[in-house]
Amino acid sequence: QKRSQESLHAALLCRKTFMLEATGTDFGFQHAAFACFLECAFTIKDNLSSGESDYIAKMPVSLRRLYVNDLKLVHSLESRIRWSIQNLQSAVSEAVNSVWMDADGNSARKFSPWTMLPAPQNTWVKATSLGNDGIVEQIVHFDIIGGTLYIDGQLLGRLPEDFSRQVFFREFFGTRIFLTRPSYLRGMSCMFVSPVEEHEIHFGFRGGYSFMRVLHRSHDSAILEFVPASVFIDTPGKEAPDLPLPLVDGHVHWLDLRARTVHVRPRASMWRERLGDWHIDLDTGSCFRRNKSQLVDPRSVIFQRVAQLIEPFERRSKMVIYQPLNIRSNLTVDLPALELTFRVSFDGLLESRQLRAFVDMDQDPGTLYGLKSSLVLRDSVLQDNRSILVAMGPATIEKSEAHVSVYIAHTGYYARFTINKMLGRLECAPEPRILYFRAYCYAITSSVHPDPLTARTGTEEALTCLQAANAQPWAPIDSESQRYLVEIADLTPSRVYYPEDMKSLQRVRWHDKVTPASQSDFFRPLVEDILHQCYLLHQFHLDSGEGPVYKRLGDPHLHKRALLRAQAFQPVQRDTSKPSSPDVQYVPRDTSKMAGSRDAHEAAGLIWRWSRDIRVNGDLTAKLQEWPLIQGYGSIFEAPLLSGLINIEPAANWGSLFRLCHQEHGENDKARLMFLFGTIAFGGQMEMTLTRSLIAIAVMGLSKDLQLPHCTEFIRFRRNQVPTVDLLAQYIRPHRAPYPEDERSLLAVTMHGKQRRKLEAAQRRFEETGMGTFVG
Repeated sequence: QKRSQESLHAALLCRKTFMLEATGTDFGFQHAAFACFLECAFTIKDNLSSGESDYIAKMPVSLRRLYVNDLKLVHSLESRIRWSIQNLQSAVSEAVNSVWMDADGNSARKFSPWTMLPAPQNTWVKATSLGNDGIVEQIVHFDIIGGTLYIDGQLLGRLPEDFSRQVFFREFFGTRIFLTRPSYLRGMSCMFVSPVEEHEIHFGFRGGYSFMRVLHRSHDSAILEFVPASVFIDTPGKEAPDLPLPLVDGHVHWLDLRARTVHVRPRASMWRERLGDWHIDLDTGSCFRRNKSQLVDPRSVIFQRVAQLIEPFERRSKMVIYQPLNIRSNLTVDLPALELTFRVSFDGLLESRQLRAFVDMDQDPGTLYGLKSSLVLRDSVLQDNRSILVAMGPATIEKSEAHVSVYIAHTGYYARFTINKMLGRLECAPEPRILYFRAYCYAITSSVHPDPLTARTGTEEALTCLQAANAQPWAPIDSESQRYLVEIADLTPSRVYYPEDMKSLQRVRWHDKVTPASQSDFFRPLVEDILHQCYLLHQFHLDSGEGPVYKRLGDPHLHKRALLRAQAFQPVQRDTSKPSSPDVQYVPRDTSKMAGSRDAHEAAGLIWRWSRDIRVNGDLTAKLQEWPLIQGYGSIFEAPLLSGLINIEPAANWGSLFRLCHQEHGENDKARLMFLFGTIAFGGQMEMTLTRSLIAIAVMGLSKDLQLPHCTEFIRFRRNQVPTVDLLAQYIRPHRAPYPEDERSLLAVTMHGKQRRKLEAAQRRFEETGMGTFVG
């Protein structure tokens, strides 16, 4: 509404300049001036809120005055306007073209001669737009006084809701509002007033359904019709879509009516053609790109044979298979969702240059049986080396006779596990997400039979993976890693008392989708330990979001009892055949001999216990008066480097440390204080008596009512110190007023001895008695 008022105001100001025409001697208008006059008339009419009966009264005062004066001016120029209509026909056509087509130059319309209508419509002119290739003739009525424009009897306005409510309209234009005019294309109803990305947008109905066509504003451009994506997918009686899904999802399809081709463009560049776009020839039924590659039909025999080698690692509907027209290039399989490409080698095998491996004809990895979303590869150079690709994402587990079938939905990521026959295991990158995903795959595909590769069951391998050193977190893990750990923990059966108020029986909830061998009671305790470590690490990474919290389902006592019973039947990690020897307590080297380690342990223990039973120094002043310079209490403690805490100077940081402990502290600050004072105590620069005193101030809260002095520093602090005259004079003397000049400095000649001694005695008396006079 604000922009509409601004446009109305600009048009009224422009029309106000035509007052010179009303007072001039010339009877008609100039060509450019008359075209501008008519354009302003349409702008004024288009931006008036004429739908309301009292729209003139609701205008701002200044705008209403301009509008009333404009009405008077137009009626005073009516005779000149009529003369100009008859003699400046091209100016009328130019004005109508500027507000109708938003085109200029070669794209401007041509009209038949403009004629005035008889009374009482004698303010209207009429003409017919001349048609040409693809453009029909239309009757145009234009009110030269009021600025109203009709095309084939239809007033210009907003797009009807029959079009704006369509799904394709929201995908292209969102919820924006557009002004429309009647379309000049055959079979189309209306078009946007303003172009979009240099394209004219036309809408029409066909068979009760709305459709859209676009036309670039360049000369002799093709008319493109939008083809919905459902045309290529929702085809009854067809097993596969007409186009691979990567060329449907995220793409826009345009039908060139003249060339009978379909342009497949990415949505990011849907308004312009690129060299890499695919084109479907409707006459030949083939799809080409740059005239260098031909797309393989998803329903062809070749496509089905190639897809069988990769599926179900990737669905065939998401594969793009094409044949380069170059003689030296072979059939290519593109997996856009995974950013992988395979080519048919000269040996007839699918080879990936990115992975430097080809699809192995033997798809048996020796483990992970039942995992369908996988693909076994063999190295192109060292062909004894094999690996397995596994899709990463949510898993769907289905019963398959005595085992399971696991299908993993793609999220754009995949894991690559190297098959190590020498060690009998799968190896992967030491990333937490991949490590936990490998344990998850082992767990859900476990059975009672050991795998040929590992000679152990999947559950045993999963437990080994979770207990490995590289699986222990050293930093907070991401949400996907947490999800895999929770999925593993949920495999443990839930055990509760039945009835709940009587500890007589227990109810065990087993998962019906996985085998009993996968539901180990050891999973949940191991996962809880890992998540607990992540929670502790989260306190030192405040920017990592909320810490992981796992809510155990069931009764803890029943789970612990089940775990102890399972150890009698399942192999344990240590060798129990040898007689066990009594445990010997290990004394670490860095805690028994190093004083810093003992002090750090003591400081951290005092804060962790948060007890008032702390042995402190009863007289801090005896230690403080040993320091020549002490930091004041107005500073804030800052030590960004670890070395700054270890080598801290107590006197230079006493005030800020005291202020830090003087503030309120709770349970949430224990970790920060433990790290702070533990590091300071480890460095040994501050005596433990002072460290205990600061910790006691933070724990006991005895000094919360103290008013700290607002001094930046204290010099030569002494307990119960009373200033003496000599001490005050020592500090005052540098600020006293100097002795005024006398004859000794004014006379250049040597003075008499008696007179000189008299002046010197006066200076001594001034210095002895003038201590109360200071320089301000």
